[in-house]
Amino acid sequence: MKRTLINLLVVIFLFSFISLSFAKEEIVIVVSGQSHASLYPCRCPRDPAGGVSRRATAIKKIRNENKNVLVLETGGSFAGGSYDGSTQTTEIDKERTKFYMGSLAKMGCDAFLISSEEFNFGDGFLKDAMSQYKFTYLSANIKDNFQPYLIKEIGDVKIAIIGITNAEVKSKTQLPYVSPKEFLPAIIKEVKEGKKADVVMVLSYLGEEQSQEILNGIKGVDVWIDSNNPFKSASNTEVNGVVFIQTAWQSRELTKINLTIEPAQSLQGDQKPLSVKTEHIDLNKDIEDDSEISAIIPSCFTDKDCRKPGFVPKCENAGKLEAKCIFSEIKPVKLTIIKPVTCKTCNIESALERIKNMLPNLEAEYITEDTKDAKALIEKLRIKMLPAYLINQPSEEVISQISQIAKSVDSYYVLEPGFTGVSYLTDRKEIPNRLDVFFDTGTKNITQTLEVLQSLKSKNKDIDMHINFLAIEEPESGFIAKGGRYEIEEFLRAACINKYYPDKIWDYLSCRLSDIESSWWDDCTLKFDIDSAKLKSCAQGEEGKELLRGFIKLTQELEVVFGPTFLVNNKEIFSSEGVPSVEELEKLFPPKAKQPPADNNAK
Repeated sequence: MKRTLINLLVVIFLFSFISLSFAKEEIVIVVSGQSHASLYPCRCPRDPAGGVSRRATAIKKIRNENKNVLVLETGGSFAGGSYDGSTQTTEIDKERTKFYMGSLAKMGCDAFLISSEEFNFGDGFLKDAMSQYKFTYLSANIKDNFQPYLIKEIGDVKIAIIGITNAEVKSKTQLPYVSPKEFLPAIIKEVKEGKKADVVMVLSYLGEEQSQEILNGIKGVDVWIDSNNPFKSASNTEVNGVVFIQTAWQSRELTKINLTIEPAQSLQGDQKPLSVKTEHIDLNKDIEDDSEISAIIPSCFTDKDCRKPGFVPKCENAGKLEAKCIFSEIKPVKLTIIKPVTCKTCNIESALERIKNMLPNLEAEYITEDTKDAKALIEKLRIKMLPAYLINQPSEEVISQISQIAKSVDSYYVLEPGFTGVSYLTDRKEIPNRLDVFFDTGTKNITQTLEVLQSLKSKNKDIDMHINFLAIEEPESGFIAKGGRYEIEEFLRAACINKYYPDKIWDYLSCRLSDIESSWWDDCTLKFDIDSAKLKSCAQGEEGKELLRGFIKLTQELEVVFGPTFLVNNKEIFSSEGVPSVEELEKLFPPKAKQPPADNNAK
């Protein structure tokens, strides 16, 4: 009896061991990159996002909510260089970099990608930083004291993190450099077969085009993170079956990647062992500063790092731990607002609220575009968009507050439409019942918006609706869109469908944009009986390019950069944060004229 009990216990123990060995693992990867040693939120008037203190708060929250967390810094971390918006002198930039590295250490950074930006102050400065801040420094293609990859074991899962440095580093150091195409396949094989890695992740600073070109020619990568993405927000898409992620410039957003690894024994049908979900966390004012980080960095390096609405900032002891922001109140400011005679989409109250956040002591006066004074100002200041917001002969204190959101014309400062919003175009001819919509594949709620537009179109046959893509064409670079080459390819296909299958363009766009990360675009053409071969021939040739030019002409002319944006009657333009209703859009057009009652006595 006793022996039987022992055997039973052994069986139970082995069963428990086997169950644990094949348990599902959930891992969170937290990614930031191209920070350029940005210690504080960006100097963005509307939404000053970013900053290491907010980032630390977000990371702490993620750690509290998740058991397995890795924190990665993916290149472009040192100050200086072309894309550092806070650069000053070399010595000041060095000090800012040291404070930045200290904040990364406090956040518990697991790995740090070496890019060309890390050589901005020479090899010696980088080596000193590496000796002081004990991260795992990654670069597989620079021959020096860097690791080509890092293997992290979490439970029964091994994650290989490979680092790739960009070729621009060759102009900053004499260290030997190897092209990624030459070594990457061998390293992938090494980590998968030799180190038995379950997940392969690549950190690169190559830029979107080169990264995606490499991805199309190799296999074995699960997640590719690129951080050479200047002036852009974070994004993610799928390239050759690989999750392709780009980090936000100046780390204004924090990218959170959720990896779920299912045990092979539990998989069913076509289920994949690895699931990847990506979230981009906006480091906005709703996230509080972390007190531990705030205690180890200066309060400011320049006056512009200090912010308090309605006050003039001054940074004392700039760049030192004892630095502090001093504020003095701004005197009352007179604001002149030129209004259109009629405007259904103008929202002056909202714009005034934003301006008052910067200049609380505001005295606003209104004049209408058809008055003598307004006409004189419109001509003198070459105003093409209304409402217009003008400040005449502002003081130096006021100029320091509005310099990023206003341009100087004559003795006036004219607030930029990108900040105040614009609704009415003074120099465009009215085209009744025309509606233009501007969007790209990354436009929020675009599939729902397209559904509303289709309903509007079916209910109102007299509304002439036009699609405009958010892209531009440059003489040297060709077509450019936020989503890169793959978004341009989507636009080319849509332009060709509009020519050969005009009655199916809305259906195709709704289908495609509902799952834009999938590379199987031809699933949507098959669904709506569109000839994929014919479409491909058009999209890949000059015909497709010429058709696409028609879809971006108005975008370039009006310099529209965000979607969804609407242009009504070729005169009023506005953007929508949410999904507009059919009824809301109908109100922008004149009511249909009622037909007179039939005269039964007429002959």
